[in-house]
Amino acid sequence: MTGPGLPTGDGTNNGAWYTFKNDGGSPLVEYGLPDKLRFKDDGGAVKAWSQWTYEGDRDLVASIAGTFGNDSSTDVISKYEYVNDARGPSAAARQDA
Repeated sequence: MTGPGLPTGDGTNNGAWYTFKNDGGSPLVEYGLPDKLRFKDDGGAVKAWSQWTYEGDRDLVASIAGTFGNDSSTDVISKYEYVNDARGPSAAARQDA
């Protein structure tokens, strides 16, 4: 994916790259829930990334964290944690970073 605000290039190794949850047969794979979103420069280097976590027994987002730097960076610039009620909708969100 390329577009305004994303790194420029021919789109073969730059832009926004999504990976999807794969827990060895987890139902999350069936729904195509995102695991990681990486923003790459025109050389293919990861410049920033976001990662989603989900509740263990439901396909509801538990948290989203945004990190500046490559895949091994721990420089979290934003993190949101969600509390979901018994019916599923998010009952509360908390920003940590």
